[in-house]
Amino acid sequence: MRCPTCDHKFKQLSSWPLAAGWPVACPDCGAKLRRVGKWKPAIIAIAMLILFQQLIGVYAFSAVGTVVLLAGLILLAMLIDERTIQLAPLPDGAPQKNDSR
Repeated sequence: MRCPTCDHKFKQLSSWPLAAGWPVACPDCGAKLRRVGKWKPAIIAIAMLILFQQLIGVYAFSAVGTVVLLAGLILLAMLIDERTIQLAPLPDGAPQKNDSR
């Protein structure tokens, strides 16, 4: 994940605020950034759920194995999303999700 204005590389797994719909600020240039393509995380999540269902059907995991598999697939989905995410700067004066205006 890189800033489109100054090309700063964000640290890994720093896309949590974007998943909630909040903008992130670049630590170098201070630009407020938002996600482009809001449907991509949903598509990745659906693909991971289908993969989870198939793996559970093929390998009859125990309860602990199921939780570990699910946690691994969530982490994998986050990494895929972070590698393919596109950021765009927020227009000046644009209302943000947690603004009280």
